[in-house]
Amino acid sequence: EFPAEASVSRTMVESRPLFTVILKDVSERESGRTRLREQNAILARIRDAVHVRDLDGRVLFWNEGAEKLYGWSAREAVGQFAFALLQSADEAADIVIRELVLTQGAWHGERRAITREGRELCVESRRSLIVDDNQQPVSQLIIDIDVTDDKRRQQLERRSQRLESIGTLASGIAHDLNNVLTPITMGAKLLKRSASDAQRL
Repeated sequence: EFPAEASVSRTMVESRPLFTVILKDVSERESGRTRLREQNAILARIRDAVHVRDLDGRVLFWNEGAEKLYGWSAREAVGQFAFALLQSADEAADIVIRELVLTQGAWHGERRAITREGRELCVESRRSLIVDDNQQPVSQLIIDIDVTDDKRRQQLERRSQRLESIGTLASGIAHDLNNVLTPITMGAKLLKRSASDAQRL
């Protein structure tokens, strides 16, 4: 058994109907559609934000992870320009990144984005070029991971390390000053003792 497309035509030959049936095997096309459905189902279940843009930046696919991260449903996002949808995405920077993806096939870096609710995010973004059967670029696959909390933790860690370094430096300075001031304070105490002016000199 195999999936097929059938075309039937009827003609009359000597007052008798003659039917011509043409069958076309569409197994490869159907298996491609099945693979595409499976891939879409897999991408839809990925927790990270996954979306596909055409080369002009228009959204072609938007998974559940992207809905949760950015707040836009797939119905609202598909067909929109990503730089307008994500508000703070820089169109000029997007053009530069697109050129890098076209020339190098991939790009990885951090971007700033704002959700539908106005919350600012720091996302780690990975972009890959998608080509057709003739190796011509047609779109780009983008996977975004929210690293906002990680960045905040890193900033807090850096701040505590800076404070610790400043504390260590201040402690060292205080210790050095103490070493310098100890003889002075000891000398001042000696001078306070009751003694003649000649002895003090």
